[in-house]
Amino acid sequence: MSGQSLKSPVPMAVPLSDNSTNPSSGSLASSSNRPQPAQQLAKGLFNRNDQWQPEQDLTLQDVTDAVHLRRPGIEIIFFPEVKSAQIKDNVELTREISSVFNVPDFFWTRAGYEANGFFSYNKSPLSPNKFQGVSFGTTSRFLIKEIIPTSKDSYRYDWQYLSFVSLWYRPSIEQDQPTQYLLCFDLSPKMKRSIVEAFQKSNHSAWRHCPLGVYSVIVPVIARFFDDALWEFRVPIRDIEKSRIRSNQSTVANAMETRYISMHELSRHVIHEIETLQISARTLASIAEHHGYCIHDATGGEPDCNCGTDLEFYQRFLENLQLRAAAFDNRLQNEIRLAFNLSAADDNATAKEILKDGHNDGRELTQLVSTATLLFLPGSFISSLFGMNFFQYGDKNVDTSDQIYIFVIVTVVVTAMAFGVWQYYIKRERKRNIKNTPGAVDVAALEKGLVRGTTFPAP
Repeated sequence: MSGQSLKSPVPMAVPLSDNSTNPSSGSLASSSNRPQPAQQLAKGLFNRNDQWQPEQDLTLQDVTDAVHLRRPGIEIIFFPEVKSAQIKDNVELTREISSVFNVPDFFWTRAGYEANGFFSYNKSPLSPNKFQGVSFGTTSRFLIKEIIPTSKDSYRYDWQYLSFVSLWYRPSIEQDQPTQYLLCFDLSPKMKRSIVEAFQKSNHSAWRHCPLGVYSVIVPVIARFFDDALWEFRVPIRDIEKSRIRSNQSTVANAMETRYISMHELSRHVIHEIETLQISARTLASIAEHHGYCIHDATGGEPDCNCGTDLEFYQRFLENLQLRAAAFDNRLQNEIRLAFNLSAADDNATAKEILKDGHNDGRELTQLVSTATLLFLPGSFISSLFGMNFFQYGDKNVDTSDQIYIFVIVTVVVTAMAFGVWQYYIKRERKRNIKNTPGAVDVAALEKGLVRGTTFPAP
């Protein structure tokens, strides 16, 4: 087939719900022997003798007919989403595919569609009464979360749903080329193009004899999508880390709140990415494990396949991506803690300012009372003093009592004792309150802290 024919699956980009026909395609599906009038459900790609041919408007009979299942080659068929009306409401289709390919009923349920990943393996899924030889079937699902920038500081997210049903059939060990079927569900147009390109570029002679060989082609594509999706988190996380040192960050009233919320939202997506990576790595481990079981039966005791090694490699690769995703999450948690501490420090600084203002207000009031006291006390004292019997006023002289010293001595001593007792009482009560009250603050120490600036400064 010419180089132009190898790139002919451009129609694969057309949505699967598009039931338009292509009479001039020259494909096997457009043959005059094709069943009519069956519902056109899927599009496909068929390889035989190293020649790729696009197949348009495949029907259920095209997929499940025994004649098609017996023809050697590689058949890749793209179906709509499992939750679409074409699949969900078509009981005949789900029943027939489940019967022929031994697909578990769980695959068609809501739980199966929304599962974050699984792998199911079946030996001899084809009926031994109709098909002689050996056959192997699998069912798998993968889930990838992507974030897509919508503006400079805004992102939206999207899910990549991937599900596959594979069938490998060989009538006898002597037959050179077995039959390989790969049914693809829920794939986005971008994923379809990538998988078609991967199969066209692959050396299928290296994996066509392996019952799980199709996974050695689709798993690298899935791993690349995971890697691209994970690296999309790097830019917003790095932007958050840079924003903490911007000089105008603290001048915006709601900047800290906006930053705090955006970090939590991004952390939610990273947690989902860690989950899907972990489950996908486990799924690959299960595929690699079952590969070892089936390769011996498929090759007659002479395994000549590197698919198991490839699967183990990409399992480790996804596990490494999981560690990178965990590092992204740790970086986000570090920024969240920093934002929380800065917010707490800002609240602390605000409380200090309030306390300082209250302290100054009390000091000003005290100074006002002291000034008024100093202003009026001498006059009051003098008027009271001269109103006592210590003095006698005559016509010409003022006679002073000989015992005025008693008043002076008693007044000074009593005043000093009063001040001393008052200070002792205040200090004792302050210590008792600090000792007996949980969370009590030593105001004197706090005032020293205010003066010395020993608390954490505001951002």
